[in-house]
Amino acid sequence: MIRFLALFLTSSLISAGQDFWTPELPSEIQTDLRYEILIDTKAEMAWGKLPSHPKIIWLDISNRRTRQGRTLNTLGFIAKTPGTIEFPPIAIVLEGKEFFIRKGTIRAVPNDLPKDFGRFKALWNSLEKPPEKVHLGEAIEIDFIEKTRSQTHRRPSFFKLPSSRASNAQWHQFRKVEGRKPSPYDYFYADMSFFGSQAPYTEDAEIIGNEIVQTRTYRSRLYFTDLGMSTGHLGVTIGKSEYFARTYLIPFSIEVLPLPPIPNNQVINTGLVGDWNFQTSITTKSIQENEPFTIQIEARGLGNPKLVNPIDLSREGFPSVKKSDDFESRMRRSARDNWRDTWRGVFSQTLIPTGKVGTYPTLTIASFDTINDEWKLSKVTPNLTLPGFTDAVAEMEPRASFDKPLTRPVLLNLPIATFGALALAPFLPFLFGLAKKHLDNRDPEKAENDRKLKKLISRFASAQADHSEINDEVYPFLRTRLKLPDGATGSEIADSLPAKDGELAELIREHAKTAFTPRANSTDLKSLSASLAKISFLLLLCLQSLQGTTLEKANKAFENSRFNEAIAIYNKLIEENPGHTSLHFNLAQAYLSANDTGRARAACHTALLLDPLDSETRALMDEIRNRQGQPALPGTSLIALRPDQWVMVATALWILAFTYLGIRHFCALPRWPALTVITLAALLALAAAWRQQNAYSDDQYMVLVDDLPREPTAGMPDWNYSPFRAGQIVKVDETTGTHAKIASAESSFWLPLEHLQQVW
Repeated sequence: MIRFLALFLTSSLISAGQDFWTPELPSEIQTDLRYEILIDTKAEMAWGKLPSHPKIIWLDISNRRTRQGRTLNTLGFIAKTPGTIEFPPIAIVLEGKEFFIRKGTIRAVPNDLPKDFGRFKALWNSLEKPPEKVHLGEAIEIDFIEKTRSQTHRRPSFFKLPSSRASNAQWHQFRKVEGRKPSPYDYFYADMSFFGSQAPYTEDAEIIGNEIVQTRTYRSRLYFTDLGMSTGHLGVTIGKSEYFARTYLIPFSIEVLPLPPIPNNQVINTGLVGDWNFQTSITTKSIQENEPFTIQIEARGLGNPKLVNPIDLSREGFPSVKKSDDFESRMRRSARDNWRDTWRGVFSQTLIPTGKVGTYPTLTIASFDTINDEWKLSKVTPNLTLPGFTDAVAEMEPRASFDKPLTRPVLLNLPIATFGALALAPFLPFLFGLAKKHLDNRDPEKAENDRKLKKLISRFASAQADHSEINDEVYPFLRTRLKLPDGATGSEIADSLPAKDGELAELIREHAKTAFTPRANSTDLKSLSASLAKISFLLLLCLQSLQGTTLEKANKAFENSRFNEAIAIYNKLIEENPGHTSLHFNLAQAYLSANDTGRARAACHTALLLDPLDSETRALMDEIRNRQGQPALPGTSLIALRPDQWVMVATALWILAFTYLGIRHFCALPRWPALTVITLAALLALAAAWRQQNAYSDDQYMVLVDDLPREPTAGMPDWNYSPFRAGQIVKVDETTGTHAKIASAESSFWLPLEHLQQVW
C-alpha cells in the first residue's frame, strides 16, 4: 500500500507538468447507463491496462482530434449496481511517461427507465448467435438492431451511437478522411452512393397495436487480429432522452484459432483471408534461355488487404531481374460500395531463365477461405519448359492401384521353383541320356498300349469313368493284357492281376460289387477347391478395396494440390506396405509437385530399386535430376535389375546350358558354349549378391541438399572435406535424435538427419 501511494504521488507530480485537462464526473450517476471519462490532451495519449472492478463495466475507448490541435480521449463505462463506487486509479501514457488518473468516489442510483422500454439484438454474419470459433484474420459482419416504443411522431426515442469493445480484435474503419483521425462514426457503415445520405445507420418505423415501434440498424465489421479468446460486448443506449435512457449490453466470447497448416508449403501463400480470386498473365508463350519474361498477378476479393504477405516468384534456375512493389501498396478499393470492401491489387515480377533448370514449376497461389474454413489453392500458370528440355510431370497422375509387393531382402521374392530348377538342372544331361536309351529300346505298340492303360486306370481311379466305360473299355483291355477269355468277370480279372497291381485289383472288386447298385454322390473336390478359390479371391478384393479407399483419398488430395496431406497419407501407406512401387512413385510425384526435389528423388530412387524397368519412373527421375541441375540417368535400365531378377536370368541361363549338354546325346555339338553360359550364369549370381549387399541394404540414406558438410562432431561442420551433393547415397551406422553417423574403415563423421532420407 505504501509503495502504491508513493507511485501515485510521483505520478501526480509528473502529471502536473503535462498539458492535459480532465473534467470531473457527476457526483451521481445511473446504473446501466453509459458515461464517459474524458481526458483532453495536447500530445498523443494511450490508455494503460484497465483495472478490473466489481461494480464497473468498461466500454469502448476512442480518441478524436479537434480543430484546435488537441485530442479528446474518452473511456466509456457503466455502473452495474447501485451504491458508492470508488474509482481505481487509471493508468495512461503521455509523451512516453506513464502515470495515473484518479476520479474519486461517486454514487450510483437505480435507473428509472423500464428495462423493456427498448430491445437490442445483434446479428453475426446474419445469424443471431455469435460463432464459437473463428480463424486469425477472419472478419465478421455485425448488425446492431435497436427497437424501442416511440413516444409520438414529434417526440421520437433517443438513440446513441453503439459502444463496442473487443479484445484480440479491431473494428473496420469504413470512412477515411485525409488529415484527421477516425471518429467513432467512421467505424459504422454509411451508404455513400447517394448524395447527402451519410448517416451511419438505417431507420424504420411501424405501428404495432397502438404503439409506434422505431428500429435503427447500425452495421459494422470486426477483424480478429490476435490468437486466444476474443472477449467483449456490444452496447447500445436507448431512451426517452439523453438522461432518461438505458444501455443494453450483449457480451461475447469467441476463440481465435490460428490458420490450419497450409496443405502445400511450396505454394505462394498470399496471407489473404476471405473470398479472393487470382489471375495471371505471362508476357511470352514460350520461354527462352537468357531471355527475361514477366509474370503479373491480379488479386480481387473481399477481405483485409493489409494481411497480404510479400511475394517472390523466383525459383531455382529462374532468378529475379525486376520486382514491382508489394501487393499491399498496390491494393485499391475497386467498388464504390464501401460495405462490400472489394479490393483489387496487381503485382508483377520479371525472371530470367539461366538454363541450369529446364522447367519453371506450376505457380499455385493460396488464400484462406473463411466461408468453407479451408485453404483455397489456385493454379495460375502451367509448367514452363525451355526448348531442348522435356517436362515429364506436365500431366502427372498418381497410380490408382497397388502393384505386386516386394519383401526385404529382395532375394526372398524369388519363386520357389527357381531353387528347384537350380538344383535339378545338372541332372538334365543324365535324364536326356536315359531318354535316348529308352527311345532306342522302345516297342511302339507296347508303349501305346501302356499309355492307354494308364489313362483308363487314371479315369477309373478318380471316379470319372462311368460303369459302361469301365465295362466296355477297361475290362476288354485287361482281358487282352492278361490273356483271359472274353467273358471273364471283374472278380476274375482282379484275381489274375499281379501282386504289384493290388490297388487296381481292389478297385475292380469294389466296382464289381457296386456295378448294379445306386452309388452316393462322392465329394467333388475339384468343385470344392474352385469355390474356395472364388471365396479367397473375393476376400482379396475386399482387402484391396479397403486399402484403395485410403489410396483414393491420397490421390484426391494430390489432384486438389493438397500436397502435404497427400504426402502424409502416402508415407503412412508406405509404412504399412513398404514394397509397393506405385506408392513410392506417387510419393515422388507429390514431393516434386510440392517443389521438394530432394525427397522426391529419394522416393523415386526407391521406386526404381523396386522396379528398374519402369519407364515412367525413369522419366520422373530424369525430370527430378533436371530440376536439380543434373544430367539424366545414364545408360539403360537393364543394367539396374533387382538382385532377384538377376538370379532369375542366371537360372534361365543355367537351365539352358545343361539342356544344351543334354541335347548333345542326340547330336554332335561342341561343349564350350555350355561351359561359357554356365560361367556367365555364375557371374550373374555373384552380381546379384553384390547388388543385394550394396544397393538394397536397409542402412542406406540419400543426401537431400547440395553442399552438405561433414561433421566430425555432431553439430560442428568441417569444410576442409568435400561436401556432399544432393542425391548421393551414404550408409548410416547409427542415428541419434538429430544426426546420423557414417562410419568406414578410414574415418567416421556425422550428418544432420533432417537432410537425409532413407531409401528402400
